[in-house]
Amino acid sequence: MRGLLCWFQVKWLRGHSPFHADNVSLDFTASNILHWISGLDSLTETEILQVFGAPRRNKVLDEEGQPRSEPTAPEYLAYPIRWADIDPQHIANQACLIDFGESFKVSHPPEELGTPGPYRSPELILDNSAGIASDLWAVGMHPVRDTHRQKAHQPVR
Repeated sequence: MRGLLCWFQVKWLRGHSPFHADNVSLDFTASNILHWISGLDSLTETEILQVFGAPRRNKVLDEEGQPRSEPTAPEYLAYPIRWADIDPQHIANQACLIDFGESFKVSHPPEELGTPGPYRSPELILDNSAGIASDLWAVGMHPVRDTHRQKAHQPVR
């Protein structure tokens, strides 16, 4: 996966983005760039569980350790899949972009953006202005965060 993400970043940085051709700024954070999975469409639920394993979950409890009583509260939280343990045949050689909720036309930027701190470009931090350069900064922060396994930069307090 690390190689696939780096390939995507290099392709992006070389200007092959169809979004940037239309002057659209996006929201590139780790949770918005996914890898495509394959070979699962015809599998039964039991076969999918054999591929990914049974979900690891924790019950959602209130402050007293009791199950939540609100009708909208989930019963449990599920841990993410450990992709390092999955057979590579199920990981396609494609990246997938999701969640365009923070995207905007560069000519009409919003007053505020919800970009997480480690992905915020200097101009976004200092001037609250964002654009295509901010997208390139956010994409460039992915390998930095991956390499250091920590938040790439933190505000000085």
